[in-house]
Amino acid sequence: MRVQLRRLLGISRRRKQYHSGPLRLKEEGIRVDSENIVVTAVKPAMDGQGVILRAYESAGRDTACVFFMPLLRREFAARYAANQVKTFRVPSNPAEPVTEVNLLEQ
Repeated sequence: MRVQLRRLLGISRRRKQYHSGPLRLKEEGIRVDSENIVVTAVKPAMDGQGVILRAYESAGRDTACVFFMPLLRREFAARYAANQVKTFRVPSNPAEPVTEVNLLEQ
């Protein structure tokens, strides 16, 4: 699964000081604009069409946040209730919307 996720995100396991590829040597994978939203999982979707992102609210308060996924060229907003866990399907195709799914990815 790790190899598939690296391949999907375009990340190489090899560490180099320089390369001729299109990506920078150091790249940000996921950023959340709220410090009380904790990302706990990023994995390939079971059907192979995009990635699954799971995160939870950690401070016990309602929160609105924005997730930034530069490697996938995606940005999306979410609202969390206190201590809520959410799972999102982020399709590989940027034209498709990000959707909230259950733990079975449905």
